[in-house]
Amino acid sequence: GQHDAEASMLQLASEIYALQGNIDKGLQAAKRCQMLRKSDKSPYQAGALNQVFGRIYHLAGQYDLAITYYDRAVAIYHELGWKIGIARVYELLSQLYDEINDYHSKEKNRQKALTLYQEMGHQQGISRLKL
Repeated sequence: GQHDAEASMLQLASEIYALQGNIDKGLQAAKRCQMLRKSDKSPYQAGALNQVFGRIYHLAGQYDLAITYYDRAVAIYHELGWKIGIARVYELLSQLYDEINDYHSKEKNRQKALTLYQEMGHQQGISRLKL
């Protein structure tokens, strides 16, 4: 649609703002992106947006909200059979659980991500997750 480029830029900007610690600006950009994409019925976009919200809340230290959004993204990616997306979110969940000292959940998600990366032969993912 006509707003695709703007929505894509806002999605990218939202994560950059959050990485820089500007959570409010990150959320603003993500919400504007969500508004522009309301008419877009692409499940990939819905998954990606949930992943972005998860990442923002993760970086903000709002772990329960982050997990909710990450779980939504994984569910959508599972429906699509999109292994790289699933693996990436499991990797993010592994990092989150590491930050809150939940070693069991960290390891469970790390292993799920690693298994998917290995199935795909995704060397970058594998090397990020090797102990």
